[in-house]
Amino acid sequence: MNDEGSSKIPELPTELEREIFELTATLYPGSAYQLTTVSKRVQIWMEILIYQTVVLAFPKSRTNLFLRTVDSRPASFFAGHVKNLYLPFVSYPDAQKVLSVCTGATNLACWMATPSPELLSLPRQPIERLSVSIATLMQSCETHKPAFFHTAFRALTHLDITEPSNPLVDTDWSALYTLPKLTHISIGNLAESHHLFLLKELLANCESLLCLVVISDDGEFTKHINEEIYDKRLKILPYFHYPKDYLTYWKDVQRGLSDFWGYLEDN
Repeated sequence: MNDEGSSKIPELPTELEREIFELTATLYPGSAYQLTTVSKRVQIWMEILIYQTVVLAFPKSRTNLFLRTVDSRPASFFAGHVKNLYLPFVSYPDAQKVLSVCTGATNLACWMATPSPELLSLPRQPIERLSVSIATLMQSCETHKPAFFHTAFRALTHLDITEPSNPLVDTDWSALYTLPKLTHISIGNLAESHHLFLLKELLANCESLLCLVVISDDGEFTKHINEEIYDKRLKILPYFHYPKDYLTYWKDVQRGLSDFWGYLEDN
């Protein structure tokens, strides 16, 4: 006897079905791309996960593919989906193009060289975490003041400066002291003696500061730090992607694993 009803696959509630697919994509990083082919509704769910974190590093083909997607979809799609945007190595025009549509990003890393006197087109929405070179934030070569006046910085909690000023430029960092929610600062590639004074100034003047990270592989410089500064808020790392290698770090970030700040919070 063939009971047709007993052979039917039971239908699950939509909410439960979505949870199953999202859990699968989380447990098996990279599977979200394959799951988009299951159905239209699954594609919508998976794209929320896929575009939540965008990393445009290596290979160049990834950047080209994303730029083609930008051309084929409305800006509102990226504004609503992209929350974590990492642009380690893209050209200035490509960065501006991506930033013009990813206006909902609250976690932004953008390391491209900025043609003077042009500035980075920051998202209109306040940023919570920012990684950028100091040159990108300069208002002009005359004032040497980082452009922290932008409304995007009102909610800034984590700031990573990838390249400090050179010894010939007396950068005014006082704008940092007025940011109301800034609790974490990281400064990379430190090695010069004048940077030691900068660290002391930040620790003394940023009242809300909970953590100051120094990124340096210069043994002599880090020795001076340990000799002259004793502050529990100070941490020293040899490189930003510590303890992973460069490529593994970015692959893991793309998969939704912890980035630089996440590692510090977990350790």
